[in-house]
Amino acid sequence: MSLAPSPKAHSFDAMFAPMEKLKTKILKALTLALAISFNLDYTYALTQQSQLIQYLQDQYADQGQNYPVLIIDQDEIELRYAKENAFGSDEEKEKLRSKILAQYVLENTGVQLTSNDALGLEPYTSVMKGGAYAIPLFNNYRDKQYKICTVFPASVNSNQRLETHRILGLDTPGAYPAQAYQRLKKHIPFEILKMYSILHELGHCLDRTFMPNAYSTYEPNAHSVHESESFAETFSTFMLIKEGYKNWAQTRALYRNLYTRYMGQWFVDNPQNGFGNPMYLKGGIIYYLSPSLLQANYVIQRNRDLKDLSVLEYIEMAETIVKENAITSRAFHGIYRTFEEDHNVVIDFYREFSMDSPDFFKDAYEDLLVFLDFSPYLETQIFGDIQPADQSASDALAPITSVKDDLATVVHNYIEDSSEANRDILDELLDQYRSNLEQASNLDYELQLNQKELLDKLWEFTLN
Repeated sequence: MSLAPSPKAHSFDAMFAPMEKLKTKILKALTLALAISFNLDYTYALTQQSQLIQYLQDQYADQGQNYPVLIIDQDEIELRYAKENAFGSDEEKEKLRSKILAQYVLENTGVQLTSNDALGLEPYTSVMKGGAYAIPLFNNYRDKQYKICTVFPASVNSNQRLETHRILGLDTPGAYPAQAYQRLKKHIPFEILKMYSILHELGHCLDRTFMPNAYSTYEPNAHSVHESESFAETFSTFMLIKEGYKNWAQTRALYRNLYTRYMGQWFVDNPQNGFGNPMYLKGGIIYYLSPSLLQANYVIQRNRDLKDLSVLEYIEMAETIVKENAITSRAFHGIYRTFEEDHNVVIDFYREFSMDSPDFFKDAYEDLLVFLDFSPYLETQIFGDIQPADQSASDALAPITSVKDDLATVVHNYIEDSSEANRDILDELLDQYRSNLEQASNLDYELQLNQKELLDKLWEFTLN
């Protein structure tokens, strides 16, 4: 998608003029520049996202493991790229970004990345930065011991609707019925979705059992990845409780089940999009995390003191829940077959083997029957007819042309003079436009996408 606003976006510029509140906040940020001439002192202000990452890094990344975990601060990384003019798609720019990233990792962990390590991580800060990832690097591929585990949070330039579309795959052509977002009966607030995303990836890096097992072979198998995802999701659910949020486990379970039902079928029906990746076809069932989430919900409801437990205790609890509730390997493959074959054929197969070899197939047969009955029921609890439009007030999106002009001015000022004062101005302005986008989730979806794209590609737009 081009950075230039679409004709449709242009037509809305006049309609969605900036609200007075947003104007006031922007002016407040810009007027900080005036104080430079008066030699006033400044308190260095990180963006809100950078502050969150710093907090989570300090509080939770070190749990006594024998390797460092680093949550990557994309705002900081992009500032470093900008100062070195490292944006661009050519090979030299890619190498320059990888060197900058390696230096950032060294400064924050003491780990010296190889050039191949850094080149392998660099795409998660550029072409793939829209998603969320946990990427372990190994000392060598024989003993599979982690050198470092890196967490790349999803883009913070988002809101409730945009993030819901991302995690459910609602923009996938042909996967869902029309107006799928409007069919959701429950919504998870953006703050929770954002926290879930970061804590889920952190959970992968703190996982002592399932993720290491998934990476213990050259090619991870789909069921091992399913167990790893179940652990990360369960762990992040407990961590939200520790951070003082209410219990979202049941709603999250409904979201994950919905993804499995619709995207699971879409993956099977569109194998050409997987380019031969054996994990691709089973992407829907890999994220059937509902059994573990529903058990986590049960545990949370019956443990009032859960917030007071340690992170290590959450890790142990999540391990136990996954071992006892995630679907087994045979059930996993049986459920996957129901997306490819007639249900009755699959049921007959597992029933026959359950009779002949109950030790191996009885539990899998029962799990298959439960899935075929229970999963459609879970869908009815979250998805159905188009819901009435949300009538709550929503801040107007600032016109794209205005956003471009404001940010371009501040960005160029920072590149020319990387003082703390100019960094403070830039960070505050970014926070204001992000807040504006976050509050605009009830507006036209295409407008939201255009605004997100501009913020995601801010540096490329202003510096190239």
